Amino acid sequence: MGDAKQGEWPAEGRELLKKGAVRVGGLVFDGAEIIDFAGPMEVFSAAGAKVFTVAPTTAAVLAGDSLRIQPDYDIDH
Repeated sequence: MGDAKQGEWPAEGRELLKKGAVRVGGLVFDGAEIIDFAGPMEVFSAAGAKVFTVAPTTAAVLAGDSLRIQPDYDIDH
């Protein structure tokens, strides 16, 4: 399992996803728990997905008590 590269199936070295073929938006909002969006976004990114943040608006949000995030897109776009 240690020979697989990021985005490859660990046991066989096969590509999981064509890099960037899948797009995944992580929903962020004021008071969101950091682990609730950061964990899944990390997993999808490691599998080869293009990840980005989405929020009600593109104004910065405060996740948890201390992480300020500038969303990539608003919910309408």
